[in-house]
Amino acid sequence: HWLDVRLRADPHPSRSPDLAVNMHGLGSLLEVKTGSRCQRQLVTRSPSHFGLGAYSQADVVRILWTNGKPCNTIDAPANRVLFKEQKHEGM
Repeated sequence: HWLDVRLRADPHPSRSPDLAVNMHGLGSLLEVKTGSRCQRQLVTRSPSHFGLGAYSQADVVRILWTNGKPCNTIDAPANRVLFKEQKHEGM
């Protein structure tokens, strides 16, 4: 089993320019936890690929965007592309 994670962000948030992240989240940190195993990758391309072995889902997918904002997804199904967008406050 596998999981691909594709990030998308508004590179120029009009209300909070200090929260800007590049459009594909390059440089963000991804963590995928399955059972007792945790994989970490720095986003260097899109999508980011994770092997899940025998697991049919990732227990937790955690994104730490380059502006320091975290985002968690619970029970992400395997063999799919997980699309995550960064939402800015007030938008």
